[in-house]
Amino acid sequence: YADKVLAAENPSPEALATALYINGTAAFDLEQTAKAAELFENLVRIRRYGYVWYQLSLCRDRLGNHAGALEAAEKAVEITPQGPRLHDWLAELYERAGQKQKARASARRAAELAAAAEATEHDQARFAD
Repeated sequence: YADKVLAAENPSPEALATALYINGTAAFDLEQTAKAAELFENLVRIRRYGYVWYQLSLCRDRLGNHAGALEAAEKAVEITPQGPRLHDWLAELYERAGQKQKARASARRAAELAAAAEATEHDQARFAD
């Protein structure tokens, strides 16, 4: 499906976004990082998805583009500020870049969001019984 959509002359925006995501994720999982990065780069041009920026950040990091990885991680958090995994990854990148204060703030925010998500899950489970 995804390859056919990408080869099509005028795919719908939704079909194109889905195809780019499917193929980008598959390429990343197969450690075809440059290909995954290219697909995710194309996807972030047409859709504003925080987790795709996160995946692009992972690709850039794997490829040795640490400044680009940090930039993409910051964009991911800007778009999806409620994602604990995104803040945790951003904290790691800040730490590696020597930005200790930003690293601590991002790690603290990741912990707060994770605790809030856990409390919500606990409440939902309690009320489901």
